Amino acid sequence: MKLSDVMSAMDLAVYAEVGLILFALAFALVVSDLLRQGPELERLAQLPFESEATRTTGPEEKHS
Repeated sequence: MKLSDVMSAMDLAVYAEVGLILFALAFALVVSDLLRQGPELERLAQLPFESEATRTTGPEEKHS
């Protein structure tokens, strides 16, 4: 029995199908999580960035 006979009998296409199913499941979970958090993400998107006046200076930014 040759190695090519063993490899052809293993039906390796199953691994590709399982990988595709796992990817689709992970993608669906991410999309559903984003849709569930939609209103919260919209609220956070409207928050302003930190302005220069309210930013605290760290020790490396202090000048004597």
